[in-house]
Amino acid sequence: MYEYVDHVLATYFGSSAETSEEEAISLLSGNIKNNEVFASGLRADVGRALQDSGYSWKDALEQYEVAFFDTEDDARSYAKRILWDSLFI
Repeated sequence: MYEYVDHVLATYFGSSAETSEEEAISLLSGNIKNNEVFASGLRADVGRALQDSGYSWKDALEQYEVAFFDTEDDARSYAKRILWDSLFI
């Protein structure tokens, strides 16, 4: 559904990435600065996913073993912090 979101969660933040949250954000930030197409696609996907009430951040974060939350609101807040606030604000 949101290909850039899936890619970033799996590649940078997932358990198989073996990076800390800070390292993942730093690596991702560097790639965004060096690749305008990637940056623009990720920004659009994250923005749409954050506005999509039918999209489950809780499920996405669990699928890639990024983090586990009890509520959808907590998962969405976490995703906003790591994928929007830390990269695009």
